Amino acid sequence: MIKPQSVGVAGFAAATAGYLLILGCSHWFAPDPRTGADTARNPGQFRRGALTGAVALTLTLLLQLVIPGFDQGTFPQGSRLNPFGTASGLNPMISLGNSLRAPTGDGRITFATNAPSTPYLRSVTVDSFNGDNWAPDDRNDTRRLGTGRMDSGFESAATEVRVVTAVNTGQFTSPYLPVPYAPEAVNGLNGRWSWDPATLSIKGVDTNSRDQQYVVLSASPQLTPDLLAEATGPVQGVPEQFIRTPANVPEIVQRTAEAVTAGSSTPYAQALAIQRYLRSVEFSYSLQSPVQGGYDGNGLSVLADFLNQKSGYCIHFASAMAVMARLEGIPSRIAVGYAPGRATGATVSIGGQGALPEYEVDARDAHAWPELYFQGLGWVPFEPTPSRGVVPSYATDAQSGGGASTNENNDGLLPSVSPNPAPLPTAAPLPLPGADATADAASRWLPVLYSAGGVLLLGLLLASPQLARTALRRRRLYGAGGDSAAALQAWAELRDLAMDYGVAPRTSETPRHFSDRLRLSGALGEPQGIDAAGHQAVRVLTADFEQQQYGRPSPGGDGAGVPGSAAKAAGGAAAAGSMGSPAAHRIDAVRSTLRAHAGPLVRFRAAWLPPSSWPPGGVPPRPRSAPAAGQHSAPGTASRVAGQ
Repeated sequence: MIKPQSVGVAGFAAATAGYLLILGCSHWFAPDPRTGADTARNPGQFRRGALTGAVALTLTLLLQLVIPGFDQGTFPQGSRLNPFGTASGLNPMISLGNSLRAPTGDGRITFATNAPSTPYLRSVTVDSFNGDNWAPDDRNDTRRLGTGRMDSGFESAATEVRVVTAVNTGQFTSPYLPVPYAPEAVNGLNGRWSWDPATLSIKGVDTNSRDQQYVVLSASPQLTPDLLAEATGPVQGVPEQFIRTPANVPEIVQRTAEAVTAGSSTPYAQALAIQRYLRSVEFSYSLQSPVQGGYDGNGLSVLADFLNQKSGYCIHFASAMAVMARLEGIPSRIAVGYAPGRATGATVSIGGQGALPEYEVDARDAHAWPELYFQGLGWVPFEPTPSRGVVPSYATDAQSGGGASTNENNDGLLPSVSPNPAPLPTAAPLPLPGADATADAASRWLPVLYSAGGVLLLGLLLASPQLARTALRRRRLYGAGGDSAAALQAWAELRDLAMDYGVAPRTSETPRHFSDRLRLSGALGEPQGIDAAGHQAVRVLTADFEQQQYGRPSPGGDGAGVPGSAAKAAGGAAAAGSMGSPAAHRIDAVRSTLRAHAGPLVRFRAAWLPPSSWPPGGVPPRPRSAPAAGQHSAPGTASRVAGQ
């Protein structure tokens, strides 16, 4: 989720903590809207600010799990956040550079093959070029379902060798399936897949490449320089989009193509000349130069900058060769996939093939290369990128020394050009096509654990308002020390309860007026009969609050006036003999009465989404300090209220 070239995890965490701190302290010295005067920190403001920030961050992470990603869309920009593993979809052309610049390789794919040399794995063909960018054309109208038998329809004069490759995609997630070219059959896949007759690219209909194990039968033509040199006939049967060139090709591109291919009499000679030029010492392979120079892309303007700067990576080299080939009349396209990987030292057993050496590739091996069409031979890959991939034997040019490389993230990733090593004695069996594959225990349980964790996190998120409200109520009723503190906290709880059940306090009313309005609102039922306890509890809570705030302080004790008067008025003798404070019992009586007379929606809101937990409501006016000794007002107020 954090780009490797950005601020990094530490910077992201620091920015997040700073944002939450600002959010929590934003109202530390804010005016109180109910009094119009400046006030100190509102009680609970920091808690609500932190809760709001935490909820927003959690929703940001969770919503990505349900928002549709691009792994099922028309244009494969990659995969969405994957709750069951790393989001490691291959992004054709657009962000391939980010994958190459990643300090560690994600999306590891392993494969075993009987090919004479390690093959490229090809995911998608990028063949549509409008001048601004290259893009794949999925041709959904002509795609065919099922990969049991595939045929491009092109006849090749070259001898073909059948190659068997077993692939395990692991956590790699993409709508396209990585296979060696040219696939004739793919067996063992889960889900429905389709393939394009024009490019043989395989795309999921209702699935993707994650956790797929399959066996590919592909045809590998044995091309030679002589065969390619003889392929001089006019191109036939190739769609026009593989030949079309944009009208706004920069002059430097046209001039370079003409100069490089001057003196080349055949399409093969022209292709070799273009590859030789791009692999010459004039060019260097660099992942950083396009970013620093502002031409990290694949459009024509980017191509012009690349030919001027002569530094870039596979996208730029492949795009340059494909465009210049089209300018010379050679059909071209770009393949996106993986360069030949590295041997793992293990072997994989395939029925009828024995133990085959295993190889691996990951995001650092992501690669793009051009394919040119030769009449009678079909699509032929070339390798114009210096220091990456392997130049095919039919395109090897002794005159090309190869450009320099400044790719610091791919040391040791360059494949060997030597043939495959002899199979090692130990073999890890791979299920045959159609057989049931047994996943390891970790792979089976990891989705379950992630799902359980997500459900638990979502449950805690939904229950957080109720948990916070319950914790606040317990702290008020059972954490206050002394009668005076208990009276203040019980009054605050009474106001919040009233707000939760639809009788919100008003900024202009006195405590006694609020008490009368609550009892007359109907939320507590009738003042007589079974509801009398709730009404009486409200009267006593109001009397205790007024006594503490405005009444005469006692000569000793904690400052509450007329000790015991409120308790007696509420039947405190009975409460004193039970667990909990008298104020807690009165609040329970009020809460029970409110619930009994509330509708289902009001009860649900009061329990799970209490309005008192959300700003700006739910915070009582700041009570003044208890009056000092000798100071009082309205003696006997509490007695008069309690007698109402």
